[in-house]
Amino acid sequence: MKRICYFLALLNFVDGILTYIGLKLNLIEEANVVMRIIYEAEPICFLVVKALLSILLFTLCFYHKIPSNKVLKTISCVGASLYTFVMFIHIYWIINFI
Repeated sequence: MKRICYFLALLNFVDGILTYIGLKLNLIEEANVVMRIIYEAEPICFLVVKALLSILLFTLCFYHKIPSNKVLKTISCVGASLYTFVMFIHIYWIINFI
């Protein structure tokens, strides 16, 4: 469970950076409505929120504050799978941009 959460924290952070770059270059659109609103209000806040979410998850993992139950593990695995798919989308537009 801990590895999955560390992986999610890393993916979230990398996603934030890549999404920020893609949005700044007008190559992509933010699909998450909440994050789109934050980005449109203030792009730097978008990066700060993504970084803080990653730091929070990393900190919870580090101090062993992540509950370990089957439902949460399933949700985390689904989230990690979806985020991995999002990383492939980022790779796709990066390759097409270059």
